[in-house]
Amino acid sequence: MIRSVSEIRGVTDPEILMKLEGQFDKDLHDSLRDLMKLLSQNVMSLDHTSLHQHMCTVESWRSKLVILLSLATAFTEHAKSETFLRKKQRGEVGQEEQKAHQRHMSCGFQAQVVLLEGTIACVDSRTNLCKKLTGLDFEGARTKAA
Repeated sequence: MIRSVSEIRGVTDPEILMKLEGQFDKDLHDSLRDLMKLLSQNVMSLDHTSLHQHMCTVESWRSKLVILLSLATAFTEHAKSETFLRKKQRGEVGQEEQKAHQRHMSCGFQAQVVLLEGTIACVDSRTNLCKKLTGLDFEGARTKAA
């Protein structure tokens, strides 16, 4: 898996970019599998200790998700860059055709961005729910008021 923006910026071949999109998508779904299982759990029946542990485990994913989101965003923007603009072959390549080509090159990466943004929101929501269920949000509110 690509691990840095500089690696992404080094890709200049459209075919390689599309292969990387497929690989990034596969790696992304593989790496999110365990988190998705956690997020699909019903936490309402968990005892206080298990709920707290669940919350900490889910929250621990957030930083990894942000890194993956940054890579997906870099892929998206790079795919729309002039590096991948259609070259003139016979006559002029119109602006609408260029925009369509950019959408084609970046759509898979954009879908990954949406997936990661939504997953981060789910992690935040689950963490907040667990805080409410364990009473941690009220302790924080009392600390702020003091």
